[in-house]
Amino acid sequence: MTEASTLRRGLWVRMAIASLFGLLGILVLLAAELVLASFAAFLFVELVHSLAATLLVLGIALGALLTIWWLVIRVVGFLIEPGILTDRIAHDGMREFVEWFTSALWQPTRTVPPRVLTLVIVAAGGVLLSHELLVTRLAFPVTSFAVVVGIVAVFWHCYRLFTSEFGPDSTVKTDLEETYDVISDPERQRDIQHRVARLARQADVPIPTVEIGASWNPQAATVGYRPSESVIVVSRGLCETLEDDQFDAVLAHELAHVSNRDAAVLTALSFPATKALTLLERFSHPIILIVVAPVYLSSRLSVALVGRYREYVADHAGATLIGDPAALASALEVLEADHSARPRVDMRTQRSTAAFGIVPPPWDDDQFLAGPKHLLFRRLLGTHPPTDCRIERLRVQVATTYR
Repeated sequence: MTEASTLRRGLWVRMAIASLFGLLGILVLLAAELVLASFAAFLFVELVHSLAATLLVLGIALGALLTIWWLVIRVVGFLIEPGILTDRIAHDGMREFVEWFTSALWQPTRTVPPRVLTLVIVAAGGVLLSHELLVTRLAFPVTSFAVVVGIVAVFWHCYRLFTSEFGPDSTVKTDLEETYDVISDPERQRDIQHRVARLARQADVPIPTVEIGASWNPQAATVGYRPSESVIVVSRGLCETLEDDQFDAVLAHELAHVSNRDAAVLTALSFPATKALTLLERFSHPIILIVVAPVYLSSRLSVALVGRYREYVADHAGATLIGDPAALASALEVLEADHSARPRVDMRTQRSTAAFGIVPPPWDDDQFLAGPKHLLFRRLLGTHPPTDCRIERLRVQVATTYR
């Protein structure tokens, strides 16, 4: 069995495991969200009758008070002009307040606009009539109504979240463009676009769009859920750091991600974690952590499990495309060395889009609890395998190629 076949089989096994955990996580979150939304709807229906009755009584009382107030002012207006009253009670330092107070007293409809008061009374009355008709007269089950509202709320929230993650202006694409600080560099962009077009024709994949990032941190990343709409973002630091053969090897690696639809796969696998966080934001209660925490952790582990192996697959495919595994190995060596020497201020960049870069962002060894954090975020939850392991695999591929 060839190396490519072995990698493919290993990838599909990991994909099956990760997809199973992702599906279970989504089902758990949907069930929890349905229960919470239905319970909120049930409480609303139970309390809305009392709230509407209170608002209706207050609205009618306030309306009666304003009517009496207006009639009294109309009668007093025939006897005393507002300006005379103001002049009599105002004195130095109090004139502005007295003028404002008498103006509000003389024009009650400005203090409480009749349209607002009418809207409150009509809305409260409408709610009371609807409640009386549906619940009391027609005996419509409150529980059934709450469940229907919960289902609608769950589907609407899932739709909004799905479009934000997979739409044309997805969260990942926006974050990546902000992280790399995409700029206009027509000459450099044209040169890289020609390189990508040549390699894409060799790989028989649609030609992605190239964008240039202003960052001097040498990185490259790919986003896009369909090969025909993919974008390869290349930083200026990468252009300045690598030799031509190394640069082509990195582009070939990114094209392998395009061909394998890795951006779509990783975003789909991270969807349960995203939904778990939004559920926690909407229903911020410690007990929700009992449901959210396991789903979030399993989703992150699934992304790490598949993401690390997909890097091996992209390395092998990219090296095969250019016919020079050594070029990609040397490129990874240069990038790893550059990151190790990069100032600590740059080490905090590219965290939210780390899964889409060719190598993970630098690690700050001086941070608090650096050892445990490195074990957790780089080993257990890391989206990239250790760079030296990738280089070693490429060297084995070199030995196999030229045997």
